[in-house]
Amino acid sequence: MELDIQRLIESIGLSVSQAQQTIEDHSLNRFFDYFNGGGIPAGDTNGSAESEQGTSPQFEPKTVKISMPCQNDISKNEMSDVPLVTLTQHRQVHLDKVTVKIRTKLQSDENGSVTADMAAPILNDCSSPDKHMDDVYDEINLTFNIDEHSEGLSRVVQNITKTI
Repeated sequence: MELDIQRLIESIGLSVSQAQQTIEDHSLNRFFDYFNGGGIPAGDTNGSAESEQGTSPQFEPKTVKISMPCQNDISKNEMSDVPLVTLTQHRQVHLDKVTVKIRTKLQSDENGSVTADMAAPILNDCSSPDKHMDDVYDEINLTFNIDEHSEGLSRVVQNITKTI
């Protein structure tokens, strides 16, 4: 099966973008596990959902009671509601750079269009004892740099922590 190289690159780029979006959606949903509230409807992690009353979902941090020294007298303890979100790590899995290596047979036609033979046998470096076989195949290296992730989660946690 031959595939236009431009379509191949676009398809891989779209797959990388979808993978990053899936990771971000999953991370955001896990973050909201630390809150009580309206909940985000499936597939709407951008927060644009509105309830039937026309308002955005509202969230309250889930808390645990912890005995802590009093601010006025550290020799005494008092029970404090501590938000769970402040007690956990929120480092997200994040794609920084994705490199895709494709070993294929490239061909061009008289119009200058380049196609990749996707039915060409896949050989990894260990499986090709004959160096002359390497001359038959081309290797394409595609590197995708992903934008930095949002700092918003960190800011939310910082502001909740200030209330403790």
